[in-house]
Amino acid sequence: MKKITKLNILHLVHSPFFFIWWAWFLIPTSVWPERMVFQFWWAVLLVGTQVMWGIVVFGKVASICPLTTWMQDLRGYARDDEKNVGHAYIHEQLQYMGIPIGKKLTSNLHIGSFIVVIVQFILIFF
Repeated sequence: MKKITKLNILHLVHSPFFFIWWAWFLIPTSVWPERMVFQFWWAVLLVGTQVMWGIVVFGKVASICPLTTWMQDLRGYARDDEKNVGHAYIHEQLQYMGIPIGKKLTSNLHIGSFIVVIVQFILIFF
């Protein structure tokens, strides 16, 4: 299979994770009462997978997406290259959508949204 085809397939597989991550916030609990519980465990699974990938593959505690690693490998970047380890699919997707946003802000939005998911989950019990 051609490299560009593999990249396109990985991009298509990656895109739902990007959109679903943000879509959960748009579903009111009046429509789906268990949304926050599901969103919490889905986010923990997703971020946990990325952290485990960072530990196992890169030897550091960092949230590194396996799909991003594979995409960057196909693009020819070494695993320890900053263009691989420091790359964020969210940043790439926003740039593709014409939303000019810095990598630092992208990272902060991702971390911030994960914190919001955790806080929402904790508040369920109070």
